[in-house]
Amino acid sequence: MPVMKSTKDLLLLLLVLAGAAGAGFWVLQMDAGSILPQQQTQADQATTAAGGASDLAYRPNREGVQSPEKKKEHIRNKFESIVNGFLTDLEEKTLAYREKRTVVRDMVKPSNMRQFEYVSENNTFARNLMAEMETDMDQIIERYEKTDQQIKTLFKMLEDDAAAAELNAEWSKTKSEQLEKYMVFFGYERQIFDEYRVILNCFMQSNGKYSVDLDKGSVRFDDPALNNVYMDASARVKALNDRETQ
Repeated sequence: MPVMKSTKDLLLLLLVLAGAAGAGFWVLQMDAGSILPQQQTQADQATTAAGGASDLAYRPNREGVQSPEKKKEHIRNKFESIVNGFLTDLEEKTLAYREKRTVVRDMVKPSNMRQFEYVSENNTFARNLMAEMETDMDQIIERYEKTDQQIKTLFKMLEDDAAAAELNAEWSKTKSEQLEKYMVFFGYERQIFDEYRVILNCFMQSNGKYSVDLDKGSVRFDDPALNNVYMDASARVKALNDRETQ
């Protein structure tokens, strides 16, 4: 016959069985806890990857990068950048030109020609500077042509004829107003330079036979023919300068 266990032994057995069951339940919980986060992480990664691919695929459309309006806005901004860059460059070139122009004007003044030993040096310097300034004139006009080509290329990107016509009208107005002024101004400048060269020739051919009146800012050459040439050239320079300022 089986031996009847005491109440104390039964209680101990129940505690052992309960502990084992609890330990097993804890292990199952741990396993489930480790599996679920892994599954969640993998799911999150899959979602993120899918979302990233979605962003790459749809972002251009969502942000309207390829839309006609965005394209027009981009071209408008590019147009303004080209024109503003052109005007800034033009301003800098014009400022540098006018500084050289002041130097040339001073070089041919009677006060700077009163000592004949310096005439040859002044003559060379003034002629070289005028040649440099004529190159500057050409470069400024070329800058207009370069900018015009840039803008025409930009217009070809526009599919909207109305928008292209609007920008073209803006550029044509700016170009015609500015370019016409420069063409007229440079036309006068080249004529003035021609007269400066005549004046320089008079001093070079005089062999120092002339007198300078500093108070009146005038010159009189001993040779009457040379004096007439000088006076005529000086009068033309004055008339051209007056026309420039009108």
